[in-house]
Amino acid sequence: MSEVTIKTEDGVVVKEGDRIYDYYSMEPGVIVPNSIVMAPDPWFDVEKDDGKRTLLNGQRICTLQHAKRMGWPNAQ
Repeated sequence: MSEVTIKTEDGVVVKEGDRIYDYYSMEPGVIVPNSIVMAPDPWFDVEKDDGKRTLLNGQRICTLQHAKRMGWPNAQ
């Protein structure tokens, strides 16, 4: 079975375990392994630095590099 990949809003392909930026909450987090649900596009859990989880898809995330360039808070 091939690994599921996700395209971020800034056009970068990421996968489970990658660190991303949730630009709705303005917080970084990690795509939780084995949490991806295909319906019809991938939705997945993101665990934030404070331990909370959020269900997101690629349209709601970007890379940390993009968030840093935009000057968004918590983009470390």
